[in-house]
Amino acid sequence: MKDQRQTPLLDALKEHIQAEKWSFHTPGHKGGRGAWTPLKDMLGADVFRYDLTETGRLDDLAMPTGVIAQAEELAADLYGVCRTFFLVQGSTVGVLAMLMAASSTGGRVVLERSIHRSAVAGLILSGMRPVFIGTGKSVDAGIIDQMLSEEPAQAVFLVRPDYRGRCIDLKEIARTCREHATLLLVDEAHGPHLGFHPQLPKSAVEWADVVVQSPHKLAGSLTQSAWLHVIRDEKLAERIARALCILQTSSPSYLLLASLDAARAQLATEGKKLLDSALRKSQEMRAAVKRVPGFSCLQEGDFDPLKIVILTHECTGYQLAEAMEQRGIYPESAQDDAVVLNVTWGDSDFSVGELEEALQSVRGSRSPRVMQMPCPALAMTPRDAFLSAHELCELQYAAGRVSADVVTPYPPGIPALVPGEIIDREIIEYIAWIVGSGHRVEGLIGGRLRVVMDRG
Repeated sequence: MKDQRQTPLLDALKEHIQAEKWSFHTPGHKGGRGAWTPLKDMLGADVFRYDLTETGRLDDLAMPTGVIAQAEELAADLYGVCRTFFLVQGSTVGVLAMLMAASSTGGRVVLERSIHRSAVAGLILSGMRPVFIGTGKSVDAGIIDQMLSEEPAQAVFLVRPDYRGRCIDLKEIARTCREHATLLLVDEAHGPHLGFHPQLPKSAVEWADVVVQSPHKLAGSLTQSAWLHVIRDEKLAERIARALCILQTSSPSYLLLASLDAARAQLATEGKKLLDSALRKSQEMRAAVKRVPGFSCLQEGDFDPLKIVILTHECTGYQLAEAMEQRGIYPESAQDDAVVLNVTWGDSDFSVGELEEALQSVRGSRSPRVMQMPCPALAMTPRDAFLSAHELCELQYAAGRVSADVVTPYPPGIPALVPGEIIDREIIEYIAWIVGSGHRVEGLIGGRLRVVMDRG
């Protein structure tokens, strides 16, 4: 393994700001000299000094040959993959790139229905035809083999861990994909730390062909930074590189890039010790939840213990989240039947007493009603539906129409409708229930949906 103490990108940034006297390149704030004083007072002057562009020895993200390439090689070495790409537009752009690289004209991809909306965007850009594993069905090698046997696919796209920390078993799924000559693509945005501690599940890089991760979620990089790993196929890596040249900005933030270099070095040199601390805090918080009647923590199968899912048996997750926020505790998300907390080594000072107080304050408020998200039938590809002529239709009158947009309730941020899906009564009832519960629904415009224009 390479010397993981190295931080080539961080070092190059330090050297550059020491050498540069005057900047006649972007950004226009010129190292902070032209920035607005209230903003500088809030963020600190050093942020602006390191907010640089691709100049001097700082390399080129689109075609790296210098310090960015060195930093990416160190990350690839750490994860044991053939190539790692640094991303400055989150795991979203990694998902887009992997689907574009895997696609072919009229290609088919098997996906879980509980995908992130970025995967829908990837379907629109790539033109691939999705075949969804229906909600309520277990994702295992058997169902994957069945679906690939019925009709070949270019790729299988899975989310692991899911938003609640559950990690599906990829070993047999990967073997099944290889037997069918199908790529296994994994959205592991919430799992960059997996594999760095014996109490954690292994990372998807052990089995998949391409994996995208967001170290800003449960590790130490800045928000919007991510990396994408191509495990063994150099030709696939080149296709992804071409896709990223189209998708990523030509003005990447060096603050984000440097934070990726730092997060890699931190995981490599201190990961085990830091995760020890995070796991201790997670155990302490789980014990606190257990002490309060009416609440429990989700803990089934292979799961990430740093995701604490508090199941609310006597109130809604939204009521609990509100009680927590009144005490200055902000969870990752609230759902009708649960609250999700992300725990990292940055939480070592948190006092669980405040968590117990929040739990006690909402006991017996209301039993949650939970609706399972339906899985509508697909009438046309997401790309064709998205690019078709469309019109607005009242939700209550939309039965039988074809969605022209992504309709995503928040929380949990999983698309309820994908472009090209047929809107039926079941999905109308589900969306109406979400709206009635007071939640935000992206893609719903004043109670109306974008639908494909009827021909005729």
